[in-house]
Amino acid sequence: MGASVANLEELTSVRTVELLKHHTPQVSELLEQARNLQRLARQVETGWGQIPAEAKIILKDFGYSLNQSYLRPNPWQMPRVISFLIKAVIKGEIPALLKFGNALLEAQEAILCQVERENSSYQAAVADAIDDVVGGRDPGREMSLEEFRELVKTGKALHH
Repeated sequence: MGASVANLEELTSVRTVELLKHHTPQVSELLEQARNLQRLARQVETGWGQIPAEAKIILKDFGYSLNQSYLRPNPWQMPRVISFLIKAVIKGEIPALLKFGNALLEAQEAILCQVERENSSYQAAVADAIDDVVGGRDPGREMSLEEFRELVKTGKALHH
């Protein structure tokens, strides 16, 4: 993987996560962070097995931190957030903001997918859930329209 543990700490640091929270970023900052996050997502997707355990912990914390409520603005921050969004619209900076947001989600998805793949209890839970939905059907056999309707209606597959 091209990024060291120190680089990951910087990339997943307060600067990246709180870019929009504490100051009004410039378009160049948003685009730079978007590129960094997209690069991180590609590295995680293609080289997770080569990432050191210490770096995986940093990435995992970063991925889960994006779900935390501290990323949502407090009510007292809303005027600043609204002002930022109005300025972004007026200046035509919405594409950069969207690119940053999409890159953040892409990085989070890549990280959490890899974390889940490594977790055997998660894999077992997914397998059990799929088995519950499929209900013992032969997975190689196509589901008829009637079976699909019944599955949607009741949450259980028809058994023949």
